[in-house]
Amino acid sequence: MTRLASRIVISLGLVIASSVAAASSETVLEVDCSTPQRGVSVPADGSLTIHSTASKALFVRIDERGDLLTATTDDASVSHVSVPYRYGLHLARLATGQDLRLQRATSSKRIATAQLSVDCSTDASAVRHREWLSAVAATTRSLSGFLSDKQVDPLLESINRLAAKAESAFDAALAVHVRAQILLLGSRSADSVLAFAAAAKAWQLAGDEARARVALVAEVEDLQRLARHADALALVDDVAASLPERDYFAARLRLSRCLTLRYMGRMAEALRCFGAGITAMEQLDEIPDLASALQDMADVSRYLGDLAGARKLGMRALQQSTLPQMETQRGRIHRMLGDIAIAQGDIATAIREFDLALTEFVASGSPRWQANVLLETAQLYAGLGALDEAADMVSAALGRLSERDAPARVAAARVVRADIDARRGRVDAARRGLADALLTYRSLEMPADLDSARLAQARLALHSGDIESAAELTGTRDRQQRLNAIDWQLLVARIDAAQGKCAEAAIALQRLDGKLQSIEREIERVTASADCLANDGKSEAAQARLFATARRIASLAQDVDSPLLRQMLIATIVPLRRDAFRLAASSGPSGSNSFALPVESVWRWLRLDDSTAQRGSASSEQKSAASFDSEVASQLLGKSASTSAAAPRQLLALLAREAPTRPRGDSKISELSLPDFQQRLGDAVFVSYVDAGEQSRLLWISRDRVHLQPTIASEKLTANAERLLQLVSSAATPMSSIMADATRLSGALLGEKTNTPESGKPAPSALLVDAGSPLAALPWSLLNWPNAAQPLLETTRISIVRIGEAEVSSAAAPKVTVLVAGQQVSDKLGALWNAQTEPSLIATAIQPSGGHVETLVANDRAAVLNAFARPHSWLHVAAHGDARALRIGYAGIWLDARSAKETPGFVSWLEILARGSRNDLVVLNACDLAASSGGRAAALSFADAVSRAGARDVVAARWQVSDAATASWVPTFYRQMGEGASPAEALWQVRRQLHDSRRFRHPFYWAAYVHFGHL
Repeated sequence: MTRLASRIVISLGLVIASSVAAASSETVLEVDCSTPQRGVSVPADGSLTIHSTASKALFVRIDERGDLLTATTDDASVSHVSVPYRYGLHLARLATGQDLRLQRATSSKRIATAQLSVDCSTDASAVRHREWLSAVAATTRSLSGFLSDKQVDPLLESINRLAAKAESAFDAALAVHVRAQILLLGSRSADSVLAFAAAAKAWQLAGDEARARVALVAEVEDLQRLARHADALALVDDVAASLPERDYFAARLRLSRCLTLRYMGRMAEALRCFGAGITAMEQLDEIPDLASALQDMADVSRYLGDLAGARKLGMRALQQSTLPQMETQRGRIHRMLGDIAIAQGDIATAIREFDLALTEFVASGSPRWQANVLLETAQLYAGLGALDEAADMVSAALGRLSERDAPARVAAARVVRADIDARRGRVDAARRGLADALLTYRSLEMPADLDSARLAQARLALHSGDIESAAELTGTRDRQQRLNAIDWQLLVARIDAAQGKCAEAAIALQRLDGKLQSIEREIERVTASADCLANDGKSEAAQARLFATARRIASLAQDVDSPLLRQMLIATIVPLRRDAFRLAASSGPSGSNSFALPVESVWRWLRLDDSTAQRGSASSEQKSAASFDSEVASQLLGKSASTSAAAPRQLLALLAREAPTRPRGDSKISELSLPDFQQRLGDAVFVSYVDAGEQSRLLWISRDRVHLQPTIASEKLTANAERLLQLVSSAATPMSSIMADATRLSGALLGEKTNTPESGKPAPSALLVDAGSPLAALPWSLLNWPNAAQPLLETTRISIVRIGEAEVSSAAAPKVTVLVAGQQVSDKLGALWNAQTEPSLIATAIQPSGGHVETLVANDRAAVLNAFARPHSWLHVAAHGDARALRIGYAGIWLDARSAKETPGFVSWLEILARGSRNDLVVLNACDLAASSGGRAAALSFADAVSRAGARDVVAARWQVSDAATASWVPTFYRQMGEGASPAEALWQVRRQLHDSRRFRHPFYWAAYVHFGHL
């Protein structure tokens, strides 16, 4: 006996009643106790009414034969068994003269068919059977959408009890099928695939080949979920030749075969297969399956490189997916359109499509599809430098997956997490994750995914500096997989460039010109090309190529209205700048400290960040930012983001709305020449950091001189700075330990007294530190000038400055708007008792100069935002600050709650940056709001964001501030300001006063405060 014969016998055996007019929109069929079992038809655009003429109550049973039907009576006495799908049944008790109304559950142009049975018997066996079916119907009512673990086991117990009471082969098969359906909806695919195989055999024993075909389809689709593609293909191929042509489940089995071919990497076969499947679904007028097939075919076209064709198919699929119950299908299409947008370099569209996809998947309650889109979004975020958010999304995805039931998806999550680990410098963890994923894909025989994991492995080796291993791994490439072809070509070119094989690399890179729309991949291409140009002695051409690419990215950033997306784009310039400085440092004679890049060129590189700054304006973005801030508040107060779709979605939605609002190419990057900048300096000295690895430099600029000085490597600078900040941010740390560590960092950063250009000069009266460099994170007031024993606190006013125009300060007497939000926010953030005194302290200090104080309502979010946007104003904030420096947008100020039952309001830097700030002065007397962003342009501190948004001067603290010290420093600062001092001068006096006091002498109290300004 063949496998086909043993599993299922295919037959069309449907009897359609010729007495029913197919074209009628409404048909009435009279039945009584003598009505034989028969086929009936339901008009496509109407209903079939079954009218009882029996003299006593009768039971009507309607068996679906491939079409979804709804059955209703006036008193709703109908039991519905929805399993199997499209072959369920409806059982109704009709009194004399009562009607049962049948209609299609979905729109279609085709007539629906069903099987009618009438039973007037009072036989005990018939009664028990009806009761049994009613009990099954009660169980299947719970099978709507996906089931949680808590729901699955009780339902299984119920159906197992009912199965024991089955009196016929039909009843037994139905119970087995319901059990399989419960396991499927509970995402237990490893169990449900066996259950559906058992159901197919049970229906075959019952002689119901149509229902057996339904179970077969479910078994095949479960095998695909388990990534057992070879088993799925063998199962379909075994029965394919005997399947009827115009049958829904036969067409669906053939489409399952197409999908299996795709996952097995047989893309050309899959494309032809989908073409035939689409035609079949069009002929059957099966709109949801037509849309699904169009989407799958589009995905294959994308793999084959036809992005335009893929998008066209995807949009056609979306047009077909209009039914309310098609949330999952719409989500899949949006997800695929997001993938296409990434390949075309359109970040904003990609994020918008992923957000739409996740919205649909959440609405449909589909955990696996939620996991899929979260993983793709995580990859996108990782490429933009948002590593913490990306890691959260991977965790959220894994919370929706089981390795037993979705091994391929878990492997995909490991690949994404490996990428995040590699970007964080956790190379060993990344290697382990990729090794696990490779084992899974190999065991599942998934060549396309296996090839992607191998590519990730080779990229990791190159990223780690292991060029030999990377080159060896290129030999594992599966050349039959076209999906990764361009990325493999780029990787090979980069390896050739790193090995000095520039002739080969140049040819490959030239072939890739214009094919790499991804910003990250284009940066890799350009840096490899620059390496080869430099090796050929064409250093100027290499530098020009790198700078031109960075400038294009800066122009793109200017075209984007979303401040967050703009910052993320700016962050992608960093590797280009680092490569330019690395090439400049290595172009000199071997063993020398020469730097082969003119200071004017260094200056242009450093200017790109500030030249893209834009001032926002109040707009519709306020609503989405408020929603994001509300979510941030719940996260900071303890809500976990590990398995919640809401947390990543809020940030996603904020980004997704923002597409460029102006045509590309009309933006102008402001230019400020180095001589013009020098004229602005007066007696101040400006310092920035030139990151060139071990050959890094400090750029010193004064009115009369510009020079580059060798300094500590960036990794060592970051490590030393973090250690010093950790020491000084605790009042319990001995001052001797802090000063010793500060002295060591000073020597490493600024050089020893005998070998630095600054050694023969006194410390400047004003030191301006580049806000866009890692130097901005240092506690400069603790550091020593090369020829001075005392810290800079004694001699120098220090400001973190952004280079660019700020509005001219108002000369009017100051009016200070004060926000006092001192309620307890959480167990960790208690009430700020002394904050209530700050308005009176400020008023007393500025009264001699004619100033006055205005107090804000502490729970009025709109008033706070307006205060940040008020031109030529002074704003003082006495509130709780919060910061997560490595998490985008999680730095902000807490407002007071409106009531004890409400969550306190939160205002992040995102909305300030979006709306813009027009203040002359913003003082943030709150914890952590100047906390370093770790050098990541995409993760601004709150204070830095307020400065970037346009505030002329900002004062804030890097760590927790002392509520008690407020009474000492606030009056001093505002008295100095009222007498005409600059904010930098006033803050210098505050630091000195606290340092000279007995109570607040420890650097914890005075080194935290930082001045941000413009020049």
